[in-house]
Amino acid sequence: MLPLSTHAQPAPVQQVPGHCIYPSQPLVDEASLHALDLTMGEELARFMNEAQAYSQCLDATKQQLNSEVDQYMQQYRKAHPMVETEY
Repeated sequence: MLPLSTHAQPAPVQQVPGHCIYPSQPLVDEASLHALDLTMGEELARFMNEAQAYSQCLDATKQQLNSEVDQYMQQYRKAHPMVETEY
């Protein structure tokens, strides 16, 4: 997290591969920022951290999916040894 102030930051959103949570848009209006006692820098840092976590979750999801596809293809090839088709 970027050290932009001494305010406590909320806990990051838990990202789970296959169930990635899109980051909430940053608050940009002064009234909301003031009500939450946040600076624009803190809010943008939160958004960037959540966006990075989301992107990493998508990468992990893709890797998990590719592994599962490979696993099923291996099972298929074992069950059908005469099939030479590559997918």
